[in-house]
Amino acid sequence: MSIAELLIILFVALLVLGPKELKRLAHFVGRVSGYLRDHKQQWLSEVNDYKKQIQLEENIQRAEAADKTYNKPVEPHSES
Repeated sequence: MSIAELLIILFVALLVLGPKELKRLAHFVGRVSGYLRDHKQQWLSEVNDYKKQIQLEENIQRAEAADKTYNKPVEPHSES
């Protein structure tokens, strides 16, 4: 978004809301932005932990499947 677009949006918001409501809206947006910024690292950490858990479970499933494949009992050949 360019600065010109941002200025147009702010001007229209000022006309529609008025200066008092625009100030309250800016305060609210600032608080929400701060909250999201503060909790971003925690959320990213949780997402990364979840991804690692899924990868671990997939690796375990692959290892178990490979173990079953390589540890099949060998049937003796009968010579007639």
